[in-house]
Parts: sequence; C-alpha cells; structure tokens
Amino acid sequence: MLEVAGMTTKYGDIAAVRDVSLTVGYGELVCLVGPNGAGKTTTLNTIVGLLRPFAGTIKFDGQEITRKEPDDLLRMGIALVPERRRIFADLSVLENLLVAGSILSRSKRQERVEEMLTLFPILREKSQTSAGYLSGGQAQQLAIARALMTDPRLLLMDEPSLGLAPVMVDFVFNLLETLRSPQRGMLIVEQNARRALQVADRGYILRTGEMVDQGQGQELLTRTDLFKSYLGE
Repeated sequence: MLEVAGMTTKYGDIAAVRDVSLTVGYGELVCLVGPNGAGKTTTLNTIVGLLRPFAGTIKFDGQEITRKEPDDLLRMGIALVPERRRIFADLSVLENLLVAGSILSRSKRQERVEEMLTLFPILREKSQTSAGYLSGGQAQQLAIARALMTDPRLLLMDEPSLGLAPVMVDFVFNLLETLRSPQRGMLIVEQNARRALQVADRGYILRTGEMVDQGQGQELLTRTDLFKSYLGE
C-alpha cells in the first residue's frame, strides 16, 4: 500500500531524515519508534505532503505521490492524526468533525459523523462543547475521529498515547486493534516502543534520522540490545 524509498528530508541544510525506506501493506499495523529527535514526525509529515523530500520517492497503491499536496492525498485515502492533536479549539466537537468531512457529500458527511459519535460515545456527549474545553483523552479521541471521517485506507498516527492517563493509553491501543481492516494500512509513530511493538505486525527503529533496524513486532520486543542501544531503556 505504502512504499517509501530512499527518502531524505531537510530543514535548510540540515537533513532531519536520511535515506529512509519503509513499507506498509494492506491490513498491516506498522510502528515507527525511536528516541526524541529521531525524525519520526518528519517522516510522517513528508509522507502526507506537509514537507517536501529532498530525495527519494513515496508511492501509494503503486502511484507516486512524492510531490502531491496534502488535500490531494486526503482525497486519495491518506489521513494523519497529528502530534498533540491540533484540533480546532474554538470550534465545537461536532464542527471539528464536519470540517474534517468537508470533502464528502452532505449525506455521507452526516453518515460518517454518526459513525464517529457511535465509535466515540464521549464525543456524542460533548458534541456541542468547544474542543478547547476537552480533556487530553477526549481531545485525542476527537483527533482520531477527525482523521477517520474520510474513512482513510492509510491511517498515520503521530504519538497517539502522548500525555494520556494510563486508562486512556489502554483505550488508544485497544482502538488500534479495532481499526484493523484488510483494506486499511496503519503507520503509527510512538515513543512507547514496547507497547507499540506489542500490537504491531512490524516495526522500524529510527535514530538520528536514519533507519537502524526493522523486523516483526514480536521479534523486536525480544531484542534487549536494541532497547539499550537505540531506545534508551
């Protein structure tokens, strides 16, 4: 579904990620883990078109998307749950969802809103509340629901458990299992490496902008050398 090959992304003259390659298959949940500053967010933002790669290619369903705009990628079926939610604080929960579904027809948009309010019952309860008044866990649910409004085939999440209480961390990781589908691929950036690898089919380890290891999630979990060398555990 997704194929990133030899991707380098720079901020000015500084390469934030260098020669990164990864794949996500249909039905796969793939995690990208690494310490702070490893380039994980840069990798996701480049895939969704928020940043332009200096080198390399990105393909989705066999079609090159390296230079496409974010709104074009959204219409193709790629959605991002950004780091720290980035919801519209001055809009209500319902308005956030409606904005996220703006590329849909009116009837389809209403249908997807109802599906999201069913999947996240707290959002139905808070539907008329300004998003800025939500708790951290509620805001994360809204951020995920917003990305799901277009029923994406490729879902990217950036640190979905960041700053959440333990009960909400459990909710997020259980939700990842619920969202699994043969028609959907998921790429998750997560600093909680052990928890991410427990649910992932495969994992990639990124450090100082370079891919240093990869493998099956369960296999990487057994690599104590990897956690000590690259993840600081």
